[in-house]
Amino acid sequence: MTTLLRKSDAPKYMIAEVKELYGDFNDSVFKKEYKALTTLPAEYKPLHIQSKSPHYRNAIHYATKVRGMSLIDIIKYQVGYCDSGPYSGMLIIPSYDANGFLNYFYGRSFYQTDRKHKNPQTSKDIIGFESHINWKRPITIVEGAFDAITTKRNAIPLFGKKIMPMLKARIIQEKVSDLYLALDPDAYKESVEAIEYFINNGINVHFVQLNDKDPNELGYGGMVDYVANAKLMSFFDVIRYKMNL
Repeated sequence: MTTLLRKSDAPKYMIAEVKELYGDFNDSVFKKEYKALTTLPAEYKPLHIQSKSPHYRNAIHYATKVRGMSLIDIIKYQVGYCDSGPYSGMLIIPSYDANGFLNYFYGRSFYQTDRKHKNPQTSKDIIGFESHINWKRPITIVEGAFDAITTKRNAIPLFGKKIMPMLKARIIQEKVSDLYLALDPDAYKESVEAIEYFINNGINVHFVQLNDKDPNELGYGGMVDYVANAKLMSFFDVIRYKMNL
């Protein structure tokens, strides 16, 4: 198992804990289930490890000064960067599932360029940042990785605008008490559809209307205020919002 964890770029502490609990037994029973998982770029470097590279200096400036990350955020989410290869000049933000396996990563350029984003060619039908989620607490759904990091507590990034089937099913399965939906203003239609779906499945849905800014632009303090003032939606609200479409 520890071999598979290493190949999946799992944190060292997780590898050590698994080895202590189960030993270094054969991984073959897990290979079929996880063989198609995403792997981080070979050039990935952890951002919390200092370097004299100009790429590192630009990456850490972008992460902390432009995107507002703290060192704790960088370590918690294992944010990295690439200074060569197909993801050269990009921050890399990994996502891990509940078992500590990599299920996706987001690449974002820290330079001014037309190619701002580059993501792996794999399905987005995953649960973003699942390794950080406590399903017994209220969940906040946002669009992007930076938005989730800014929100800090129990935030799931969609890496897009659509709530995929795996996440929908898991929210229902876990009987999440309260769901806060904080998609960007241009995802109004997707928000209303999601609100209707979850209300019909007995979930309390709070609509976080962000107006002209996304969570990362609002910052943690701004998101706290928006979430605190989010409207608890009813069936009649859904009808009214659908009419506005």
